[in-house]
Amino acid sequence: MKISIIIATWNASKTLKRCLDSIVPQLTDETELVLVDGGSKDTTNTIIDSYGNKVAVHISEPDKGIYDAWNKGVSKAKGDWVMFVGADDILLPNAINRYMEAIHNTPNVNSYDYICAHNEYVDMKGKLLKILGDMPTWSKMRRGMVAAHVASLHNRHNLFETIGGYNLDFKICADYELLLRKKGKLKALMIPAHIARMTVGGMSFSTKAIIESYKIRKLHHSLPYLGNVLFFLRDWLAFKFFIFRKTIRGGYFASKLISKIKGEDYAVDSSIPFTYLVSLMWTKLVSMIYGMIRLRTFKRVFVNPTAKIICPSKLHFGKNFNVGYQCYINAMSRNGLFCGDNVSLGFHTHIELSGSLHEIADKMVIGNNVGLGSHGHYGAGLGGLEIGDDTIIGNYVSFHPENHIFSELNMPIRQQGVYGKGIKIGKNCWIGAKATFLDGTVIGNGCVVAAGAIVKGNFPDNSIIGGVPAKIIKMRE
Repeated sequence: MKISIIIATWNASKTLKRCLDSIVPQLTDETELVLVDGGSKDTTNTIIDSYGNKVAVHISEPDKGIYDAWNKGVSKAKGDWVMFVGADDILLPNAINRYMEAIHNTPNVNSYDYICAHNEYVDMKGKLLKILGDMPTWSKMRRGMVAAHVASLHNRHNLFETIGGYNLDFKICADYELLLRKKGKLKALMIPAHIARMTVGGMSFSTKAIIESYKIRKLHHSLPYLGNVLFFLRDWLAFKFFIFRKTIRGGYFASKLISKIKGEDYAVDSSIPFTYLVSLMWTKLVSMIYGMIRLRTFKRVFVNPTAKIICPSKLHFGKNFNVGYQCYINAMSRNGLFCGDNVSLGFHTHIELSGSLHEIADKMVIGNNVGLGSHGHYGAGLGGLEIGDDTIIGNYVSFHPENHIFSELNMPIRQQGVYGKGIKIGKNCWIGAKATFLDGTVIGNGCVVAAGAIVKGNFPDNSIIGGVPAKIIKMRE
């Protein structure tokens, strides 16, 4: 028997089948599979039993942790070489064959203590984060574990039968301590192959693991005291930076920040690139600084420096007022433009309350949590415009709450003046792209307006509206 593969399990039913399915097809007459369970309460042992005689040894009894289980597995193993695989890891295709080739083609292979390769370290979605594994020379190992331990091969005689099993005083890094016992006499072989895939998580990459590594170096005097402390600080800082970068890349930090700003739960898609999030946050920081200066406020506002705001004294806003790229706001009117909390203006939004100096508009009111799409036109006119809370408005939407008088045939229309009844949009409405709203329109709460609709008239709550001219298509209820 050449290779014994040992897997320790405890309540591992969610991942064990995937692990075993990556190993069992690769088994040969020169390999055996040893499963050591710690007394699982789930279906772990049922899964193990389902593989029948593919599992050479199956033990299920309480243990003192993974290294105790591995020690038990070593005592039952018959192979010259012992491999350890986690229940949530997988062997990559052709992994065992690559090791067999190395064993058969390396002269005097039994003189080696350890054979290793590379591991793939992936996130929960399978995206590659890092390639693990380096040649475990003494100059590197004395500073920290550089070998990829998962699915590496241990010479059973040279290691376990000569220097003993895993030290149970260490719960996370006993594999490092075992190899460090041989110090500079560890004879290792590394093959240029990717052998296993590990998923992010677990205790092997944690502050506790860094502390254990420090204690192991101290136990074996692999570094002077000061050097050991410095490497501890290096590893700790590297770990914290990795967590920070993973947090930013995964959108966790951005989600928390946006949730705090908006005052409601908000989840950023974890697939958004790290550089995009950094660029976005930088843009928002610049917009916030510029907005607070431009609007002379201590409120949290975001105004893109390319935006143009005329008559800002007539602009009244709540928290998180967001003005996008190249927006235009002319708030000149009798009572001004009122924006509630969390109002966002998409890029190239055009808001102009008064169309003439002859008779200026009264006011425009935009409620809380309203998003205006890009390239929209919002006028107040004599009639005024009111948009209710929680309404979302698509791109290229326009509001015209004012009409020209054209009754006199002998007078130019431009000289006959204007009148307006106003436009009112209820709460919790969804306005589709390129919809146009004409003076005198009243939309009830909870309405949906189809893209491209030309809207004029009164529409009750929860109407679905569309067409040219717009009419009720059906009711939401």
